[in-house]
Amino acid sequence: MALHRSRRLVLKEYDCAERFAVMAAEGGWSSAGELPAEPATGTPRRSSWQLCSGVFVTLFQASERRLAYVAVMSMLGRRLAR
Repeated sequence: MALHRSRRLVLKEYDCAERFAVMAAEGGWSSAGELPAEPATGTPRRSSWQLCSGVFVTLFQASERRLAYVAVMSMLGRRLAR
């Protein structure tokens, strides 16, 4: 099964992980895990929350660019990732 990703939504503030985690908890999203940044490959830090089975919101933080963005990832088809 393919993984589908929504468009990326760039956030105004880079350092927003704690606030985003609070909003996710208030929305009832369960934490799905975190992966550290890998500067050698340019891979940003990733924090994910599960909206429902197979659908996740992921916060990406690229510290070298001071950039943060979110995307919805879906294993249930493209329609749910939009």
